[in-house]
Amino acid sequence: SVGGGRTVAEGQAAWRAAAAAAKASGATTAKVVALTGGPCAGKSTALAFLSDQLSRRGADVITCPEAATLVMSNGVRPPTAPGVACAWQSLMLSTMLAMEDNYKEWAALQATARVLGGRPPRPSVVVCDRGALDGKSFVEPAVWAAVLEERGKTTEELQARYDLVVHLVTAAIGAADHYEAGDGALSNPARFHSAAQAADVDRATLAAWEGHPALVRVDNSTGFARKVVRVLTPICALVGLPRPREVTVTVTVREIERAALPVPVEDVRITIVGLHALAHASSRSSSAEGDVAGEGA
Repeated sequence: SVGGGRTVAEGQAAWRAAAAAAKASGATTAKVVALTGGPCAGKSTALAFLSDQLSRRGADVITCPEAATLVMSNGVRPPTAPGVACAWQSLMLSTMLAMEDNYKEWAALQATARVLGGRPPRPSVVVCDRGALDGKSFVEPAVWAAVLEERGKTTEELQARYDLVVHLVTAAIGAADHYEAGDGALSNPARFHSAAQAADVDRATLAAWEGHPALVRVDNSTGFARKVVRVLTPICALVGLPRPREVTVTVTVREIERAALPVPVEDVRITIVGLHALAHASSRSSSAEGDVAGEGA
């Protein structure tokens, strides 16, 4: 038996009934965001930032890892034999969809448990590192068409899986000095594209998502600290959370006599981006909280 003298079967039946009721009310339906873009665009860093900031704003956040990085970091290598591209992309798509579906179920279970525990519902979001249509950018159109046919999917069906698609532009376009790949890549050693290849993949990836009703492109026109803030803003709007806002603060620094310092010094310019999130009514009573990300130049 389980708690309350019920059998396991009775407990499961009660859970299923309560979960169905919670789902019907919409209380356990998560928003799904695809975080896509070219190689070395900052997706992994942005994912950690989003998880922290969305949680602080009162959301339940689950991040779904990139399928390609997951399998290639565990011994799987891209095939070089001719004619294998379709099989590779088909299996990758299957892996990605299965992961996303399971992570969405985890989000629903988490939200259901919260409701059944008597706690107020919270916005729920699943942020995916890449989306189902990214594979289209790596193969010829005929190969991708064969992949969709093999898996019984259409472009429209794959697009409809995501409430929002945020495309981060690769560092190879607009921030080439920060592009890294191979064993020397601190962020992702599994990355194998050259900078030129990364730029081509970026453009192809963006084209693969054309037609999605909520596609946002985030380029490298600002420093990375502001870039991730520009990723956060549309997701906050989607989930219904307070959006980040920048506050300009003027600081007066007293001039220091350099000759009196014991070590050599050099001038640096520092940009500080302050993020202020209004507290979520159900979880915090304070009016605001701040986080600071620094960018040196």
